[in-house]
Order: sequence, then C-alpha cells, then structure tokens
Amino acid sequence: MNKELAMFDLDNTLWYIKSDIWVIDKNNPSVPILKISPIEFALIRSGIYVKDDILIEYNGESFFISRDIMERIERKKKNIRLGNIGISYSEFFDDDILNKKEVQLLLNNIKHLIGKNIEIGVLTARSDRKKHANLLNKLRVKLKEYGLEIDKIYFVSESIRAIGYQDKVVYDKNNILLTHLIGLGIEDNHFVPIKKDCFNKVHFYDDIKSNFMSINNLQDYFDFLVRNSDQDCIEFINNRLESGNLTIVNNLITNNELNPFETKTIKLNSPIKFPIKVVDNKLTVKFENFKKY
Repeated sequence: MNKELAMFDLDNTLWYIKSDIWVIDKNNPSVPILKISPIEFALIRSGIYVKDDILIEYNGESFFISRDIMERIERKKKNIRLGNIGISYSEFFDDDILNKKEVQLLLNNIKHLIGKNIEIGVLTARSDRKKHANLLNKLRVKLKEYGLEIDKIYFVSESIRAIGYQDKVVYDKNNILLTHLIGLGIEDNHFVPIKKDCFNKVHFYDDIKSNFMSINNLQDYFDFLVRNSDQDCIEFINNRLESGNLTIVNNLITNNELNPFETKTIKLNSPIKFPIKVVDNKLTVKFENFKKY
C-alpha cells in the first residue's frame, strides 16, 4: 500500500501570528521598550551590525545592534544605560501572551488535500508544543470542519532562541522527513534500528526559501547518513528502496493565488556504495558539523 504524508510548517504556511522580539530594560523585563520583527532580528543575529560596536548582553546571549535601533530605544526610554538593555522572546513562549494572540489561518495552503487519503503532520521551527496547545487547538478545530485532521506534530527547536533561523532547525526537519520516508530513526548522523511509521511519498510545505533549497538537496544528506549506518540498517534501507518509489514532494509557499506552490519532486536513489574521503567531499564536513549540537 502506498501511504502518503503531508507535513506543513506552521508560520506563514498554516497560520500567521504576529510575533515580535522585545527590546527590554533588564530592570523591568515584562514591558517592552521597543518591538522588532523576526526579520529585523535575523539581521541582528547575523552579526551585520558588529561594525556599529553597540553590544547588548542578556541571559547568556550577545548581540550587536545598529545605531538606528539604539536611537529608537533612546527615543522610547531616555537615558537608559546600554548595560541595562536586553532581548526578550516573551511573545513566542509566554503562556499569557500566546493565548491572547490573534491567529489568521491560511487554509488555502491545505484545502487541496480535502477528500484525499493523505495523513497530515505539522513540522515547525517553534519550540514548546505545550505552550502552543490552545493555538494548535484552534487550527485543529477549523481543519476538522473540512474533514482534515492533524496526525503528527513536531516542534523541532530546543529553545525559543532558535526562532527558525539556525541551521539545526533545517537539519532536524530533514531528519524527520527522512525518518518517515525510510522508516528508521536517525541519531548522531546515522540511521538506527528503531522502526518508525513510514510512507512512500512525503509532501512538505514551507514558506522559507532556505528550507526549500535544503530539502531539494536531500539525496546528498541521505547518502551521508547511509554511509555512516550499520549494515543491518543499510539492508533495511535497500529493501525500502526496492519496494517502491520513495519520494519527497517539496513545496515552497508562494502566496500567489494562481500558483500557490513552487514544487520540486525528489526521488530517493540508492546511495553510492563506495566511501568518499573527507578531503574530497565538502558535504561530509558540512553534515558532521551538526555533531556539535
């Protein structure tokens, strides 16, 4: 039987929730001085403002902010000392704030599955599923009106500090997709003999271009994992590959009503059987870097 699974990211894919990062006074962290968007915060995280030499440190994190942001902070709270400025993620994990959030459900990105025999999952870069229980319930109730039900839920960030911008989030999403395609668990850069629910075709939907591009290169990562795996796992994988076409249908959300998805289909092939030396293969170095997490 050819089982299919559709995995959806949440933010800007199945829902839109306006969530900002707070700039706070460490002496009064429950009230923001200034709110900045996740996109603006991604620039801060990238280190682009290091040249402005305005360093803020809080809860074990350090960031350089721009002169423009500093001026905006000072207009909101005059005479604040740089050492008293911090960054807060309250809108992403505080129960009281999350439960008051307005949720815009983006059902047009999933309605094409109505009436189809495809299991549905959520695979998000957010952290802490329990804190999002009420928001998830709103989504599930609405989907049930269309005969759709969420069967699997994965929140892959270990900390709210990731907020979807770290490479590990992409790495973990790749692992979950391959786990459900192959039917084996993945630990420490190799397949392990722990059987998982598996599907012949996995559809993935995400709005972030870098995630889309990474999954387009899933064959390379799959080859790497197999080379690190024990022979028993390799035999299991070969049997899976021989039993039928194992396929990832990768969909980038475009917000275009006429063409809502940019789609790439990736059929998993048997890995190259001979080992590749580290000096000859940058991918090996790239994937092994994830061992530090």
